[in-house]
Amino acid sequence: MLLRALFIGLFVYLLIGLFSQAKAATMSNDSYTIEKRSVNIQPYIQDSPKKPDIVPQKPYASGTNYTIETNKPFGFSFSLSQDVVDFGKLTATNPVIRDVDLTITSFGNYQLLAAQDHPLRTQNNLIIPDTTCDNGSCSEITAAPWSNTLTYGFGYKTEAMQDNMYKQFGDSSRNEAMQSFLQGGKAQNQQPTLTYKVNISGTQTPGAYSNSVIFIATPDY
Repeated sequence: MLLRALFIGLFVYLLIGLFSQAKAATMSNDSYTIEKRSVNIQPYIQDSPKKPDIVPQKPYASGTNYTIETNKPFGFSFSLSQDVVDFGKLTATNPVIRDVDLTITSFGNYQLLAAQDHPLRTQNNLIIPDTTCDNGSCSEITAAPWSNTLTYGFGYKTEAMQDNMYKQFGDSSRNEAMQSFLQGGKAQNQQPTLTYKVNISGTQTPGAYSNSVIFIATPDY
């Protein structure tokens, strides 16, 4: 097809070149005179439309075996201010609170989901249970007040929740689903805060307790 297009183009150009001059004889009578003139006919060359500049999009996320790209003005990204949260040495009835800042950029609506892999636990499977809050009613779905120092466990809250209102994380080890804990609209470098809280009783067995909280950020556009 390309060779055919080139051939037709050259063929038309040669025809124009071969017949590029048109001559006329002088004709006259008592009323008029037509003089001989040479008319140069230049081949018409149509300007090729300028192709728009292509600006390569930089990936906003990449790894060993994946790259995520977007053509949105600021795309979508999500990050945490820290990957490890250290509660230090815990003492009975002295709640420890730690904040983690989230950074979100989104062209449109988004939501963040989270779940823990298991309760805070030691290598010997001793656990700090998830909090049920002061009235025993909070869960991974329902928030409830937690301010009593005699209420024990592990939980979290967001800025969107009222003061002293906490929830549990969904627990993957108990087949609990990830829960949406934050939703929003168009944002650029928005920085909400997630607050963790842990409190233990005097009978809690000493040890190194840990777990992992998994986050998933999804754009809704």
